[in-house]
Amino acid sequence: MKNYLNKHWLRPYWRADELDEWLATQEAAGWRLERVGFYRCFVFREAKPREVRYFSTYAFLKEAGLMDLGFQLKYAHKADELTPGFCGSLLLEHIYRINRPLDRETWLDFRQLRNAYLRHTAIQSILCSALILVLSATVLLFGGAASSSQAWWLVVSAALSAFSLGYHTFGWCFLKRRWNRYFR
Repeated sequence: MKNYLNKHWLRPYWRADELDEWLATQEAAGWRLERVGFYRCFVFREAKPREVRYFSTYAFLKEAGLMDLGFQLKYAHKADELTPGFCGSLLLEHIYRINRPLDRETWLDFRQLRNAYLRHTAIQSILCSALILVLSATVLLFGGAASSSQAWWLVVSAALSAFSLGYHTFGWCFLKRRWNRYFR
């Protein structure tokens, strides 16, 4: 009977490079990724240790995201696609196991494409959070709330959107620094 191991990866989506390295380390230690569960619960099964690469792609719901990159990984590089999983409220994550060696330039191109898409999603999240924050604050400041319960919801909405704004702004800055490092 095969042994199974469940591990969570609770780091943000902009740490995708570290996720790929972590999955490859697990495989080298004899734990092959079987599937991704809800909110990044990774299910591994015991297997023969192998040297492989992993690559994760992301897509906002109702958006193509890195679909072209996924097709290229599957068909041109014969990568195995694992079951997609949710890594947040709106992001769908696809993970590919690459069994063949890739040249450094192709690998760097893949990482640059993912970085550009993740910066795009971070900007979308920043804009959505800023819009909700401005609307909530405007209604709250100009007395649009008719009752205390409406005011309470506006305060909670403003606080959550302010947190989301800071979170995704930090993520965008992290990805921008990594982008600059790719071109050194």
